[in-house]
Amino acid sequence: MRIEGENANEKALELSGTDVGGWTAIVKAAPWQKEVMDPWCPASAAAARPKEHSVNVTGYDTSLPEIDIEMAVCEFLSSCGEVARIMVLPSHARVSIIGEGCVDKALQLSGCNVGGITLEVKPVVLVKINRSTDKTG
Repeated sequence: MRIEGENANEKALELSGTDVGGWTAIVKAAPWQKEVMDPWCPASAAAARPKEHSVNVTGYDTSLPEIDIEMAVCEFLSSCGEVARIMVLPSHARVSIIGEGCVDKALQLSGCNVGGITLEVKPVVLVKINRSTDKTG
């Protein structure tokens, strides 16, 4: 979320740790939002953003509400780097993390028992498919 105004960043950060109707607000400044970027130029925005790496997390109770899974996975991987996004799928959660050695740190957590369940972390391996445009023959 982008917040603007006089001392907006400081005021937002002061809210971190406060109770919000039974939830604890966690506020962090996103490094790529500290400078104003041209929203009409996606190339400049992508160049300013740190590289995200992805891992898959399994082993959690899939019957839990999506927000509970997101929060638990975020807390589980928060020591590995900045958790940029979590996509909860039927069989696993795809997590994008940012930081030096973040994937290796996440993989070291694989097999940890968290609240009676064992979470597994696996790297996301991207496969490049060479689609030939040659239509001879």
